[in-house]
Amino acid sequence: MNRYRIDATWRLDDGDPSVRLEFEKIERYDEAQQARLVAVGMLRPDDDPVGRASIGELVVTELADMTPKRVRRTALAWLAENAGMRPEDSYELHTATQDAREVLARIEAAVSA
Repeated sequence: MNRYRIDATWRLDDGDPSVRLEFEKIERYDEAQQARLVAVGMLRPDDDPVGRASIGELVVTELADMTPKRVRRTALAWLAENAGMRPEDSYELHTATQDAREVLARIEAAVSA
């Protein structure tokens, strides 16, 4: 089973709202890597021995596709197509906004219009 992390950031680019999606695969360190990281103090022996590897990014610019539900669907479709994500794989979706009030107000206005 593979694990993925998705970072979704709603933001304004030159006054236009967009959602930036960044994709990472969470990978387990092998025993030798884990031992080296523990030896140099970057990992504690009781930490989960995993790291993240960037696998791509996507920017959503269509207002109708910027709702959280549609962003999640778009992200999962991207992972299935570009990273081979299968139904048994898992993901973490982390959301953030830049200048939250204005971004969300514009998206809500456009979707409800």
